[in-house]
Amino acid sequence: MEPTPQFTVSIIGAGPVGFALAADLQSRGHDVLVYLHPTHLGHASHVIEKGYLRITGIINGLTTIRVTTSISEAISFSKILFLTVPSTG
Repeated sequence: MEPTPQFTVSIIGAGPVGFALAADLQSRGHDVLVYLHPTHLGHASHVIEKGYLRITGIINGLTTIRVTTSISEAISFSKILFLTVPSTG
């Protein structure tokens, strides 16, 4: 079996879906950066404060997720962008 290619990935949106996607991608060896708007810290404030994300479910444990409030950093980080915002966003 061939190894899976590793990618750098930017995730725009630091809510539950953005963090779940980041944790899954990181568990598969991909390099991930999560962007959050500086005035909408929400779920990300805990991750920023503690320095890690606690994962429960299919994947269990703690992981460090890189977070940025700079949209230009998120866009320049990767050619692969996932947009994970609510339908009302």
